[in-house]
Amino acid sequence: MNENSHKFGAEIKKMKLFIVLSFCFQLFSGILFAGNDTLMVVKDSIPSDESSLMARWCTTDSIIDYAYSFQGTPYRYSGSSPSGFDCSGFINYIHRKFGIDLARSSREIARSGEKIPLHDIEPGDLVFFTGRRVSVKTVGHVGLVIEKNSGGFKMIHASVSGGVRIDEYQTPYYKQRFLLAKRLTYPSID
Repeated sequence: MNENSHKFGAEIKKMKLFIVLSFCFQLFSGILFAGNDTLMVVKDSIPSDESSLMARWCTTDSIIDYAYSFQGTPYRYSGSSPSGFDCSGFINYIHRKFGIDLARSSREIARSGEKIPLHDIEPGDLVFFTGRRVSVKTVGHVGLVIEKNSGGFKMIHASVSGGVRIDEYQTPYYKQRFLLAKRLTYPSID
């Protein structure tokens, strides 16, 4: 891929993120423009259970798109900014952009949310692993599920060996270290 097509791809990702964020902002504000002069009030016309599902989808999709924008960011021990992230610093940073405050360490983040069985994992869920030592069964790493597939899931995370990147659960390295998954409760538009 040449430099121009790489720049074009990055611009497309930025435009997609802008569109999703704009839609979510309008949805959470309770208004959605349907044309040049048409204004629809959405908030009161959506049943609360559907409203909650839309809020989760909107927030989840936005968080995942935002997380993608940091692919390639270097790993930095205790890092919590775009100049370098550790795993929990990355998860914390991307969620904070959407008003979701999380603890700073992966072990503390694992105390948040609802525990989800592996077969029920969905994009937006957080997944927790042991640290490098498999025999120590305490949380030492966290990632964000970006895709569910037949063998498990794909996640984006900040890795010591590659910075912010996407990995498959199915690899032996992650499969043997997997501990649990959690689903966070996102803000509702009610």
